[in-house]
Amino acid sequence: MCTYPPVRCIGWHGSDGEDGLMEYFKRPIPKGYQIYSTFEVAGLHVGDRRARLDQFVSGQNIDVCLEPEPTNMHDMNAVLVVGLYDKKGLMQSLLGRGERGRVVLGYVPAREAEALQVTGALPFIVPRLSSASTANDSWASLTVDALGPRGTPLSKQYFDHVKRQQASAPASQRDLTFLRLCGAPVKKGLTTGDASMQVEELRAKLSEHEPSKLAELDALTGVVESLFDEFSDAENADMYELRKAPPAVVVAAAVNLSGRGMSAAQIEDDFDLVAEEIRKLRPSLSKS
Repeated sequence: MCTYPPVRCIGWHGSDGEDGLMEYFKRPIPKGYQIYSTFEVAGLHVGDRRARLDQFVSGQNIDVCLEPEPTNMHDMNAVLVVGLYDKKGLMQSLLGRGERGRVVLGYVPAREAEALQVTGALPFIVPRLSSASTANDSWASLTVDALGPRGTPLSKQYFDHVKRQQASAPASQRDLTFLRLCGAPVKKGLTTGDASMQVEELRAKLSEHEPSKLAELDALTGVVESLFDEFSDAENADMYELRKAPPAVVVAAAVNLSGRGMSAAQIEDDFDLVAEEIRKLRPSLSKS
């Protein structure tokens, strides 16, 4: 449903001088509204949508609308992101003679779409174009703010639903890493809510009884995230003659090295030693 009148957006380009690298659009939030969510449009590279995005961004008076797609066979809550723009020049548009173009750019991500649809918020949402990047032929992005009524029963219902979504979502990799480094059991399907509760309890105990250990665990958690980037990526792992390593194996390697007295800083400085530990833990990952 389109509720926001199309206006000329103000563009700002990257400081590196590459025209079109990233363009930001500034438009005030209507009185009585707030940002419900900010999302990147999904599916921009499907079919000919990449070309449609270029066409849209280069138009005059560009704007976006959100439209439900109840006939979608894969997701009954699917919401389309539609781009609107003036095909002719600015003068003709101002005089009312500009032809209005309409292109389907992609979809609202599934979780955001579910929240908007299930709570009944979608008809009241004002979509606000936030940013666009079309400089790279192989990659593009489009970010949209979903603005909704502030301080109403609808807003409470929406944000309560989002909290429930977040609590039931899969646990974050950082929380899982912290739990594994602590030696805590990590059950399959652990949710964000349960993981956060476990992490908070462990952190409270360590803070009271072993603050130095907590500091080292925090440092090691940060290092393990770097190890994920290195060994959970097939191309990076190949440099160490390894196959892509599962997160649990990477954590186990860090735990073993830490148990031998190595600090987080020492582990981070010796990825070759980490690679060797991964081979010991999971010989099948070795390519040599």
